[in-house]
Amino acid sequence: MNGELAFFLTLALFREYYQRIGLVASEYIHFTSFNSIWFWFFLCIFWYFECNSIFGLQYSTWCQANNNEEELLELSKVTRSLASRFVKKYQLTKNWIFILLFAFLSSFWASTAIMYGSEFLQALFFVFLPIPTLALIRLNLANKILTQNLSPSELFFQIRLQRRNSQLLALFTISIIFCWVIFTMLKHQTIWN
Repeated sequence: MNGELAFFLTLALFREYYQRIGLVASEYIHFTSFNSIWFWFFLCIFWYFECNSIFGLQYSTWCQANNNEEELLELSKVTRSLASRFVKKYQLTKNWIFILLFAFLSSFWASTAIMYGSEFLQALFFVFLPIPTLALIRLNLANKILTQNLSPSELFFQIRLQRRNSQLLALFTISIIFCWVIFTMLKHQTIWN
């Protein structure tokens, strides 16, 4: 059987089945719930990039330059300039109105998502909730880089520590989301009621 023909026959059967149970085409792949593979894929990709990139430099670059003192010195210079730019952009003492606005919007978002039981809002809330914590961890590292005169090896140690903290935050976040998903699924089952 031709591959294209098999694909179109499968697609036709798929559409016929979902039309019989009353779903529209946008509901074939559930983007609006926790059981969507796209939600978990996005979550894992997001945390992978956030844990491996520090101020735009990949952690693997630091690992490769660890044995070469000249490369490590060059990376530390680049990191200092990127950290300076990061501190200017996200300095907390100048942005209190944005912090208060963010706190209000996130608490409103959480209460709306939980009170109305919208899985889409809950999923987005749990994905974007740890981003300010991650920004604070990075801001702390940037301030430490700028205030202390760290040698390249000490800077590499601080970056390794920051990566470990980011990975722990990712593990904690994914664990909390997984527990909430299990709770939500059990709540929708008949045995919970």
